[in-house]
Amino acid sequence: MERAVLGRGLRSLIPDKKEAGKGPKVVDISLALIVPNQNQPRLEFDSDALLQLTQSIKDKGVLQPILVRKGADENGYEIIAGERRFRACKNLGLMTVPAIVKEVNDLDSCEIALVENLQRSDLNWIEKAFAYKNYMDKFEMTQEDLGQKIGLSRTSVTNTLRLLSLPEDVRTKIASGEITFASAKLLMSLDSKDEQQQVAKELVDEKLSTKDLTKRIKKAKYGAKSEEDEKNQDLHVMALEEDLAETLGTKVSVKYTDSSQKGLISVEFYSLDDLQRLVSRIKEEGL
Repeated sequence: MERAVLGRGLRSLIPDKKEAGKGPKVVDISLALIVPNQNQPRLEFDSDALLQLTQSIKDKGVLQPILVRKGADENGYEIIAGERRFRACKNLGLMTVPAIVKEVNDLDSCEIALVENLQRSDLNWIEKAFAYKNYMDKFEMTQEDLGQKIGLSRTSVTNTLRLLSLPEDVRTKIASGEITFASAKLLMSLDSKDEQQQVAKELVDEKLSTKDLTKRIKKAKYGAKSEEDEKNQDLHVMALEEDLAETLGTKVSVKYTDSSQKGLISVEFYSLDDLQRLVSRIKEEGL
């Protein structure tokens, strides 16, 4: 569940109109002196949305200044937030763009860029996952640290990062919206990438419902079984997997190793910090 406040957002940096006179100074900066944010979480820009924004700026001008900081070049600037407005202005052939210059470090710049896109729901799930990973790797943060920074629960961060374990072609379908986040979580319960790819293809090609997708996944995981077996074993095991995955915030796989009900529980982790978190979580839950 998301927390009430999503990071610091842009409110602390861009004043409301009522307070504009008291806020940071807006200046016109040459587009030639501005470069995109090196920490931009967005991998692709929607061409239709950018076209609409371009038309809006043509008709009404830039209603909100972009946010920049001094760049590596002494006379240059790097975008903190507002790259779509920057691109739209370039498309229109404008020479300058209204901007607010702020003094922020790499950590704050990365956080603001990420939060701005999250607040506006501009990122697809794969972009979010890569943005989280980049943020954590660059600033040596744990999932808990990142969650606190951007106002999300640790479980939300973990579940999003798990998408990166899926095959590239499956991630592409998620990024395009062909596969929902809920369906992607079901696909992650499959152990092999071949199974994930095959079931993902069936999901998209056949437009499977959640119920049908669940059946395909059960079949891929456990093979053909009698209805009684599925009722007494498969569904029960899947329910246990889901409970454990929700409790631990990571992928959990339960497998029978023989016919005597013996089995194996596999718990995935994605870094040393994640392993330490899981160990602490298991101890807390008394598992």
